[in-house]
Amino acid sequence: MAQARPLRVSVQQAWQPPRRIDAIDFWLRSRLLATAHALRETLRPSARRWHGGDNALADAPVLAQYRTPLWSDGRAEEFPLVAGKVQNLRVARRAFDAIEVPAGEVLSFWRQLGRPGAWRGFVQGRELRGGCVVPTLAGGLCQLSNALATVAVRAGFELVERHGHTARIEQAGAADGDAVDATV
Repeated sequence: MAQARPLRVSVQQAWQPPRRIDAIDFWLRSRLLATAHALRETLRPSARRWHGGDNALADAPVLAQYRTPLWSDGRAEEFPLVAGKVQNLRVARRAFDAIEVPAGEVLSFWRQLGRPGAWRGFVQGRELRGGCVVPTLAGGLCQLSNALATVAVRAGFELVERHGHTARIEQAGAADGDAVDATV
């Protein structure tokens, strides 16, 4: 007589909002990753902050360019976050304006930008977290990191470290096949 095997039934659970322990876990993991990254940046002597030069390369040929729309055709309720993103990009652009990175050196996005804070002019903008668009201080900076990574690859530079988004929100006009996803 054959033995009966136990019947296994998989039941999909309905989606539930994150619990407080999930938020604490996310916060702890993000702080741990940020601390590890800061330690790597401190120990890496070639990653430093570059200062805007005298713009000696202003007449040099352009090796690569990349354009994406600042304003999306999203829902009306997202307009404040999109406007915040545009403001954050304006503030962040100053840190990268007219810098020259010598050959063999490293440009670190966060080292160059510095810590974004409200006192520096950063506001609430769009952040993609867990596949959802959420408001966050300095949100929208990924559009700048994506553009920098894309032009670096197009110009033949090596990306030393890059992380992509967990989910992707496509924008009209930004469907370039060689665009690089570089989250911050």
